[in-house]
Amino acid sequence: MHLDVHSENVLITPQGSLLLIDWEYAADGDIGLELALLVRGNWLDVESQRHLLRTYQQQRPGLCAQALNTSVQQWLPWADYLILMWCEVCWHQTGQTAFLAAGSALRRALGLNA
Repeated sequence: MHLDVHSENVLITPQGSLLLIDWEYAADGDIGLELALLVRGNWLDVESQRHLLRTYQQQRPGLCAQALNTSVQQWLPWADYLILMWCEVCWHQTGQTAFLAAGSALRRALGLNA
């Protein structure tokens, strides 16, 4: 798992292939977490999420599409929580109210009252 997939860590080769760089946060774990973070980090709607999972599974034929989807669904609340924690840290570091607002929305979505 890369654990830091975003546009600044993706290169496109002259042949059109995508390469991930900056593997310093890489870990061994459930790919469902990585995909859940991609879903949440890119604000993917349900159909876009299905497309991502179908495309990923087609590239990894050994993976069961249903098991992959189940794993992602189980990780989504944890992805939300990790993003909430990131918003909290960024708010404390920068004082930017956008992070506070994003954190408030996530707190409500997670059923947290604080």
